[in-house]
Amino acid sequence: MRMVLDDVWYSYPGQRGWALRGVSVSFREGELVVLLGPNGSGKTTLLKVAGLLLKPQKGRVIVEGRDYWSQPEEARQAIKKKVVYVHERPIMLKGSVERNIAYGLFLRGYREEEALEKARRLLEELGGEKLAGKDARSLSFGEAQLVSIARALAVSPHILLLDDPLSGLDLERQELLLGFLESYKENGACIVMATHDMQASRRADKVFRINMGKVLMEARS
Repeated sequence: MRMVLDDVWYSYPGQRGWALRGVSVSFREGELVVLLGPNGSGKTTLLKVAGLLLKPQKGRVIVEGRDYWSQPEEARQAIKKKVVYVHERPIMLKGSVERNIAYGLFLRGYREEEALEKARRLLEELGGEKLAGKDARSLSFGEAQLVSIARALAVSPHILLLDDPLSGLDLERQELLLGFLESYKENGACIVMATHDMQASRRADKVFRINMGKVLMEARS
């Protein structure tokens, strides 16, 4: 799947000025893309526009050659199922960790045991197997962050957008997560990550530096 943000402008209701100003970037399958920039630079807004959660006031979001926001509702919903955004502040549902991870699979009609087995396997690959039976709302911030990423990965998105995913994780889990994401994108997915972590940017196929709502530079590894 290929996505292009073409001259995108976005301003939040009730706020003066633009959160994004003329942003043009592209993402495609098999890429790990890193967004670098200070707090308030526009990284989260860019992710939410790419996540099809915010409609830009100007410019286009083109997915597989089609302007997403000009498509009929049914077509937009089909595309949106392939794009997943993970918030920087993880939201946990009631119940166990494994059921939280399996939630999207339940919605897609998976049998319970099949969904829970996939959830447990993902947790193991991310180094969190001991969390499976825990109450999801009792987790530390870092643990909840890991679970929210696993929940997104469980539904096999074509484009995965991660907002500061390394925060709260110890170095070992950061390495595990980055290694897993590299493997995941090699299977044809695109991963876009907003982060302050230079280690992540060194692993990226493409790096965008953002400040004051503008992309200042694109670099490739």
